[in-house]
Amino acid sequence: MNSNKNPKISIISASYNHEKYIGNFIKSILNQTFKDFELIIIDDKSSDKNIKIAKSFKDSRIKIIKHKYNMGPSISINDGIRNSSGEYLSFIASDDEAYQNYLEKGIIFLEKNKKYDALCFQLEGIDENNNLLKDKELQKTLKFKNIKHSHLVKDMFVRGNMIPAPGEIIRKSAIKTIGFFNPALFQTQDYDFHIKTLLKHFIYVYQKPLIKYRQTTNGNNIDNHSQISKIRQELELPFVMNNFLDMDIELFKKIFKKECKKIGKPTRQTIPYFLGIIAINTKDPIRQKWGYQTIINFIQKKDNLKLLNFLYNISFKDVINKSNIKYSPKTC
Repeated sequence: MNSNKNPKISIISASYNHEKYIGNFIKSILNQTFKDFELIIIDDKSSDKNIKIAKSFKDSRIKIIKHKYNMGPSISINDGIRNSSGEYLSFIASDDEAYQNYLEKGIIFLEKNKKYDALCFQLEGIDENNNLLKDKELQKTLKFKNIKHSHLVKDMFVRGNMIPAPGEIIRKSAIKTIGFFNPALFQTQDYDFHIKTLLKHFIYVYQKPLIKYRQTTNGNNIDNHSQISKIRQELELPFVMNNFLDMDIELFKKIFKKECKKIGKPTRQTIPYFLGIIAINTKDPIRQKWGYQTIINFIQKKDNLKLLNFLYNISFKDVINKSNIKYSPKTC
C-alpha cells in the first residue's frame, strides 16, 4: 500500500515491552474500515521483542521511532505528535486494541460536530489473554457519561479525571492551544492533558465502547491500583491542579457560580485565593493541602493581601480562619 504524506489521522502509540500484545494491536489498526491513516509507534527502549514484532508488519503506513533510552510515556507521545502529519491525532497504547469501526466512527463524529475538538470513548476492559474482565465493578469504572461542560470541569477539579484516555481522538490544531503532554508526569499525564484541553475546548465521550483497554496484574500497567501508583498520583496531583490557576475568569465564574456567591465576586488576580478555598472545602486531603499551599503562596505578596482586604474586607486573620482544613491530610 502506498504511503500517504497527508493522512487524515495519525495514530500515536507509546510502546514499552509489549511483545505479548503489540501484534494484535497493530492488526486491529490495519483492519480499520477507515484506511486513511498513519500509525506511529514509539518504542521506549523495550528490552523484549517489541520492535522486532512491529517491524514484521510490512505496511508503509507504519512508522517506528526508537528511543535510545527510556524516556517515559509522555515524551513518547510528544515525539509521535511532532512526527505526525494527520489533521487528527489518536492516542492509543500498543497493549490495547480497537474495534474495526473505531476510526470511522470517530472521524465521522468530529467532522459533523465542530463544537468538539476531542472525542473519547467508552472502554471495554480486557485481561492479559484478551478475555473480557469478569469483575463487574471494575468494568463500571471504565464507563463515563457526558455531562455539561462546566459541570465536567468542576468535577475534574474536586474529584479527579472523569474522561477516558485510551483511543482519544483530537484535532491537531487544538494542540497549539493545549500544548504537549507533561514529560515529568507518569501517573497523571492524561488527567493533566484533559484539564488543559477542557479549559479551552469541549470534549465528547462516545457512548459505544470501541476500545479494548488492557488491565494487567503483572505491575506493568501504568494504571494498576498498586500502593506505589496511588502514592505517585498523590505526589503528582499538585502539579496537575496548578493548571486551574490559569483559568479564564469568565469560565471560572460559570463553573463556580455557587461558590462565588458565598466567597465574593472573583477577579482574574484573585482566582488562586478562590480555588484554594474551594479545594480546602473538598473531602480530599491532597486537594485540601494543595488549597492551603495555594492560598499561602498567594498572600506571600503584600499587594495580594491588600487586594483581598479592598475587595472583600478581609484581613490576614480572616484568610487563615477561612483556610481551616476540616480533614486530616495524609502523609505522603
